[in-house]
Amino acid sequence: MGITDTISNTLSFLKLGESRKIFYNNPINNQLRQDVEHTYIKAYEYNEQELIEHEFASVQECARLKDSRYNVWLNIEGLKRDEIKFIAQTFGINDLVEEDISSIGHNAKMDTFENYIYCLVYMLSYNNNRFFIEQEQISIICGRKFVITFQEEHGKDAFGKLRLRLQNKDSKVRLNSIDFLFYELLDAIVDDYFYLMDKLSMRIETVEDEILNNLNKRSFAKIIFYRREMMILRRNIYPFRDIITVLMRNEDSFFNKRTLRYLKDVSDHINQAREMVENYRESISNIQDLYLNQENNKLSRSMKVTAIVTCLLAPATVIGGIFGMNFKYIPFLNNPYAFYIAIAFMLLIPVYMIYVFKKNGWF
Repeated sequence: MGITDTISNTLSFLKLGESRKIFYNNPINNQLRQDVEHTYIKAYEYNEQELIEHEFASVQECARLKDSRYNVWLNIEGLKRDEIKFIAQTFGINDLVEEDISSIGHNAKMDTFENYIYCLVYMLSYNNNRFFIEQEQISIICGRKFVITFQEEHGKDAFGKLRLRLQNKDSKVRLNSIDFLFYELLDAIVDDYFYLMDKLSMRIETVEDEILNNLNKRSFAKIIFYRREMMILRRNIYPFRDIITVLMRNEDSFFNKRTLRYLKDVSDHINQAREMVENYRESISNIQDLYLNQENNKLSRSMKVTAIVTCLLAPATVIGGIFGMNFKYIPFLNNPYAFYIAIAFMLLIPVYMIYVFKKNGWF
């Protein structure tokens, strides 16, 4: 019954995240995403002196941004396949990149082309209502004078602080070339990883305290759940580190030296995030071991009590069995005090056994 309860509690807890993909998809089975009802298109044209903001009703209005004399950041939230195709054709984006943006289930990756760089990464956020990690695929295309970002959903955005910095004409993003904006986008996504891990660390500590103070079957379900959360973090952070490493090689001189120094900072953050994930995974493994040890101790205590009770009742059982035999001649059979003598032995022998057990430190 205990095992059944544990499995039932585990399944009910894990049901919170049953719609999320934990493992990578088969690369030959990548699915095209479903079109959303409405897309939100926002663009920024900027240089050191000016910032022009646009909100477009359709992607066709974005076409004029291709020949802008400013640096351009085009952000599209909510994706439709025909609109992705239009943007790709307008800005000269490869068909393979268009296909990657239009489908789901890819690994984080980076591809370098002659006039632009394409990155596919995942933005992670923490659902405070249901207490699990949500992931959103982000596609970033960085050209010589433009950056295009494709976000799956409207409203989940790691780039709010970056938009505020764009308002300030003295900000570094306004004073540098477009590759610096590309760095800022990656840095914003990585910063959110740390916020997420802080949330998870508090949850993991809560589980540990629960196991130490109030062990129950649901604790094991939480351990399994947070092991899955660590898998999601790991599958997103590890490829991100490889992306930054490739970018820093700068084989095509796409980034200037100043931006490369900032990318080094992102690389340091990713390495730190990787170490934190490994530490959390080890902590969860230790917590699982702690849970199993607590369960074993609990079982050992139960078995110990059972064994002691059995031992204490054994003399009474033996005495009762002896004098319950159906023989004609039994000692003390006609003694008027035989019953009381037998009861006395049944009580005194267990008391003596308790004294011996205590003296030998058996309980």
